[in-house]
Amino acid sequence: TDPYQPIERQMAITRQILQIMAETRHPVGLITKSDLVTRDIDLLADLARDNLVHVGMSVTTLDPKLARIMEPRASTPA
Repeated sequence: TDPYQPIERQMAITRQILQIMAETRHPVGLITKSDLVTRDIDLLADLARDNLVHVGMSVTTLDPKLARIMEPRASTPA
């Protein structure tokens, strides 16, 4: 499941988990379709300095109209 679901904007649970991972220097891997991942770039960059993070993103299509039909809750490709 994508850790950056729409409710993450209010709850910030993924961010809290990333903070703990950064504090304990625990490796992290995540896959998302959301641009919300950029909110946590500070924590991800900190983990990346020690090669402790892998972030994967997928883009289904570059056509915004088709993207809204296929994945209405995912971030637009633009």
